[in-house]
Amino acid sequence: MGALLGASLLERTAGQATPGDRLVATTIVSSTLLSKIAAGAGVRYAETLTGFKWISRAADRVPGARFLFGYEEALGYDVGDVVRDKDGIGAALAMLWLATAAKAAGRSVLQRYDDLEAAHGVHLTSQVTLRTADQAEVMRRLRAHPPASLGDEPVTGLTDLAAGDGSAGLPQGDGAGLPQGGGAGLPQGDGAGLPQGGGAGLTQGGGAAAPAGDGPPRADVLILRLVNARVVLRPSGTEPKIKCYIEIIEPLAGRPLPAARWTAAKRLAPIRSALEAALAHSE
Repeated sequence: MGALLGASLLERTAGQATPGDRLVATTIVSSTLLSKIAAGAGVRYAETLTGFKWISRAADRVPGARFLFGYEEALGYDVGDVVRDKDGIGAALAMLWLATAAKAAGRSVLQRYDDLEAAHGVHLTSQVTLRTADQAEVMRRLRAHPPASLGDEPVTGLTDLAAGDGSAGLPQGDGAGLPQGGGAGLPQGDGAGLPQGGGAGLTQGGGAAAPAGDGPPRADVLILRLVNARVVLRPSGTEPKIKCYIEIIEPLAGRPLPAARWTAAKRLAPIRSALEAALAHSE
C-alpha cells in the first residue's frame, strides 16, 4: 500500500509550485518500488533506518526538500508534514482519495497497483525470521562468513551499516568466497538500480536528489545484494529473533505482468530456502 499511496500523492501534488522539492521516504527494509516511482516523477527519495523517528525527519537534512509521504514495511504511514509520526487517519483519508479517483477512472485499487508494476517491474517481498537467544552472535557469524550465493543466485555485494558507511569500502570479514573488488571490499552496487542508501535522509532517485547530510548512522544491519534482488538482515528490537527482508525485482521485459510475477515467485523460493539454511548454520 505504501507504493500506491506514494504514487497517488505524487500525482495529486504534481501541479504544486516547485514539484521537484517533494520528498518521499521509506526504510531500508521496505520495497524499493517507491524509489522507482520517485525517479519517474523527478522528485527526491530517501531511505532511512526503521522507525518513524527516522522517516518523518527524512527531509530535515536535505536543503529545500519538502516531506510529502513516508511509510515502512510494518504498515505505518505518514502523510504530509503536519503529523510528524505514524498517522492512520491521514493515511486512511489518502487511501479514500485514491480509491475514489480509481473508481472515477473505471479502475480498481488492485488495477492501480498492476499499473505501477507494469511500469516499474514486479517487486516481490517476503520475510524470514530466526528465533535466537543470541542475536549478536548470529550477526557476528553472518559478518564473518556471509553466503556466497543464495539458491543459484550469486551474492554480488554486501553492505554493513555497522561499519558506519552504507556506500563503499566496507570491511566484509573473510567473505566466504564472495568476490572482492577494487581493493576496498565487495562491490556495493547490485547492477539493478536498487537504492544503495541506509541512513536517515539519504536521498536517491529522480535526478533531483540533494546531498544527504552526513550519511547514514551506524546500525546493526547487513544488506546482501544479488542481481535484481536484495536481502536485508537485522536483529529485532523487540523480540529475540533475526529478521530478514527479501525483495525480488523482475522487469517485465516485454512479458505480460502475470508471467513476470510467476518468475519472481519462482526465484523467491530457493532464495528463501538458502537463507533459512544460512541462518540455521549461523545460530
